[in-house]
Parts: sequence; C-alpha cells; structure tokens
Amino acid sequence: MSRRSHAVPGVASFAAALMVTAVAAPLAGGAAPTPNAAFAAHDHETAKDNWHVEAEISSTGKSVRSLVLYVQKCKQTVIAKNVPIVAADGHFVAELPVAGSGGKGPGTWRVEGRFVEPTHLEGTYEMTAGTCATGVRPFHAHTGDHAHGPSIGTPMGEYPDISKASDARRIEARRLWYRTRASAGSSTLRSYASARRNHFVRVPVKRIRPLIFHLRQQAYERDSHVLDARRPESLVYWWPLQGPPVLLAFMYRAPADDVPTFGSPLIGWHGHVRADGSPGRSQMTHVWLTGDLRTAYANCMPIAALEAAIPAFRFSTPGETLKHGSLPCPA
Repeated sequence: MSRRSHAVPGVASFAAALMVTAVAAPLAGGAAPTPNAAFAAHDHETAKDNWHVEAEISSTGKSVRSLVLYVQKCKQTVIAKNVPIVAADGHFVAELPVAGSGGKGPGTWRVEGRFVEPTHLEGTYEMTAGTCATGVRPFHAHTGDHAHGPSIGTPMGEYPDISKASDARRIEARRLWYRTRASAGSSTLRSYASARRNHFVRVPVKRIRPLIFHLRQQAYERDSHVLDARRPESLVYWWPLQGPPVLLAFMYRAPADDVPTFGSPLIGWHGHVRADGSPGRSQMTHVWLTGDLRTAYANCMPIAALEAAIPAFRFSTPGETLKHGSLPCPA
C-alpha cells in the first residue's frame, strides 16, 4: 500500500511575544468567543508551505490571551499576547514586526479575525520576512483544534464492538496492534529523543504542560506505506509536568479516498476539514499502546488502560483543552 515522500521542514524561529493594543474598525455580524476556549486552524500537509494559527481566549472572553502564527515558508513562529476583542462584533487585529531570523530577514505579520459564533473564528493572516511573502490567506478555526469529517468504523468517542468484526478482521487488527507495540519498543522510537533523531517533528508552538501532542514524520506521510508499524505517520505523546514525554499511541494515515478495509470495522478512521472548509486529503486512526485489543482501538483516549499498560503515564488535568480523538473515553 503506497503514498508519496517529501523532506522534513527546517526549524522555525520565535519572534518576541509582544503586547498588542491597536484594533481595526469593527466588522458586522460577530459574536463573543467562549471564555478560555482554544481555536486552531492549520495546513500540515502542503509540502514546504505548512502553517498554523492558534488563538487562546482569556477567562473574561474580552481578549485573545495568546495568538500564535507559524509559517514554514518564512521559517517563522510569532506570538502576540492580550489582543483586545471588540465586544460588539468579536473582531480583533494583531499586526507586529518580524525579527530577522531563519535567513529570511525582518518583516511584518498580521492576523485579523472575527468570531462569527462563540466556537467559530474566521480570519486572514499574512507575513513578510525578507524575501518571503505569503500574501493574505484566509482561515477558519473551531474550538477543539479543527472540525472533523464523518468517521468510518468505530465512532468518535467510543470503544470498538469486537463482536461486529469477522474472525479474519479481528486477526488483522490484532496483528497491527502487536506490531505497533513492538515498534514502540524499538531503538528508533523507544524514547522521545530517539524519535526526534529519526526526523519526527513538532509544530513549534508553545504549549502548557501537562498536555497531549503529536510528533509527525512527513516523509512517512507521503511514502508508499499504509498501516506500517515501522513507519508510523505520527506519534502521540503525553508530556507531564515533570519528566520527559511519554509515548501513548501511533497515529496512522491513509488517503481519504482509499481508506483500508484492514481490521474493519474495529479501526475507527476520521478525517479533518481544512481551514477553508474543504475536506482534508487523508484519514487518521489511533492505535493506543494498551494491553488489550478493545482499548487499543478506542476512538478516544482510554486513560485507565493506558495507565495500567504504561507505568510512566499518570493522567492529570491538562494545561489546555483536549481535542477530539484525545478526549477521555467514557467510563
């Protein structure tokens, strides 16, 4: 089963986090955002042109506590703090200089947005840095990282029903689970440091521990392998307050128009909706590093089973909102 390949991007640099006070003229038809909500939109699939916009709302809902823009093309990650939101229409603007770094030189960046619903943000971003210029680009962001398309197999937030799979499909699912566990113990992936040495990368966005996050291997995302435990497209980690990240799961990807029937219907696939509202080009599934088949294919985070299987993992209230497939499973 096959896909494509492309190089891992360079590391972005951080511009200084600055206070923003200027706000443009109000837009019509907005709403106040949900206090303490987190909004995010991204494209992590377009070769050499990944980007990421993230907005965390203050406890009062009157400002964007932290606004982050990552632009791979310009090799920049920039941050603004405490960006005021116009109460009447949910509108905000951040426009700041870019420090010269990443070989791209100084420039400017701008993010303008409007909360059209308490859980939905529409906006645009643009950046210039030396010879790099993105132009004005639109985005749509939702609370909980991004919107998900319809799931296939085990529904989001549920455990698989083992009885619904044929004997052959159960054998397939068990084989992938065994191989995933074996690969997680290999020298290549045994530790967070070894995964990083093997070109698994994070989007360079500042996070608050404890948290769930992913490392991605973009060469594996575009190669010819699907459901290959030796070449997982993403790794899912828990980063506690103290100590190094702890590996919890592999996340596999498949083309959205060619999802494997392997292990069906136990394996729960889901897709993302792009920032412009169009469907993403891949479907994803987790295989958790637990001790039994049912919890390994949970389409949610099986906390009790993970704690039983991984001594280094002890769940505590995360420093930021958990998102979709990482939400705890029902008791």
